[in-house]
Amino acid sequence: MQNSVSIQAFKSLDRYRSDIRSKIALLSPVLLIALAILAAVGALSYSRGFWLGMQGWGVFNWYVDYGSGFIKRGLIGTITSPFLSGHTPAFVETFVSTQHLVLCSLLGIGLIWMASRTLIVDVRSAFLVWLCFATSQFLPTLAYNSGYLDIHLFILLFLATIMWKNGKFLALGIIGLVGPLLHEMFVFLWLQILVLSLTRARHGLKPFEIIAVLAPFASVLLIISFHSQNAVALELAEVPVDAEMRAVLFRQQFGQTTVAAIAQMIKMFREDAVNVISATSYFLLPTFAIFVLSWQRWRASGPDWPWRFVALTLATLSPVLVLLVAWDLSRFLVMTTFCGVLAFWALDKGNKT
Repeated sequence: MQNSVSIQAFKSLDRYRSDIRSKIALLSPVLLIALAILAAVGALSYSRGFWLGMQGWGVFNWYVDYGSGFIKRGLIGTITSPFLSGHTPAFVETFVSTQHLVLCSLLGIGLIWMASRTLIVDVRSAFLVWLCFATSQFLPTLAYNSGYLDIHLFILLFLATIMWKNGKFLALGIIGLVGPLLHEMFVFLWLQILVLSLTRARHGLKPFEIIAVLAPFASVLLIISFHSQNAVALELAEVPVDAEMRAVLFRQQFGQTTVAAIAQMIKMFREDAVNVISATSYFLLPTFAIFVLSWQRWRASGPDWPWRFVALTLATLSPVLVLLVAWDLSRFLVMTTFCGVLAFWALDKGNKT
């Protein structure tokens, strides 16, 4: 009994010393300079796409809610309706662009924190990984897509990665349930968490982790079962767009089946194959650079590094499967760099959580 207490005391002391060393390392001039450079480059990159407005295809997100019945993508409108109901479109646009900037700033701060955890161990290799992200097209694309729900989904994925890393499966499951109610695209982003969880399968997954990982699919089943197109028609009547746009939203954004979406995407890929190949080659360059740099960092870190590298690759690229059902090539391709740095942080053995 006494030996057990002593062992626990030594473990607690080691953790305390490790925390102290981490805090001291964060004050390293080299590390602080590296973080400052990443923050500056990221801010400049974001500014390239920044504007004070709202994308036309994102307007409806802020007007439809559950007031007429349960519909997909109705959660954000339900949350914000107490603040926006009865206000002019100009007020709604100002609100949306402001919250977009605030949320992007918060995500940026979170990513700087995440970068600092990996920079503690080896500044050079981790710095280059995060520099690839900061100079990619992800940040300007995110800035430009004000009004879309991408930033909300990315923040949820960011938090989910942290919860997965720290074994907080209840919080992970809650995030998984909420995401698809905001936008069903979240299921494709969630594939990253699914891949990360499979890396633990060799040692056995905890029941709570399995439940948490499957949570988004429960929300998708809920949407499929109870989504009402009649409610959509009533909600779209309140959206300040013309009748033609309202009909397109009703038919394509809310009424299109998965089979029809896949068929349409196959047709578009065939008709625009050259653009698909060139865009993919361009927008995935930073992502593949992250792969190369991660391989160089991990290859001497232990015998399991090939498995971690495979997991990194799959976790980074799997969300692009959204292109099977939706056409927004650059927007979906650039998110691989975001998924890449999240997976890099989650799988990197040396970083501090």
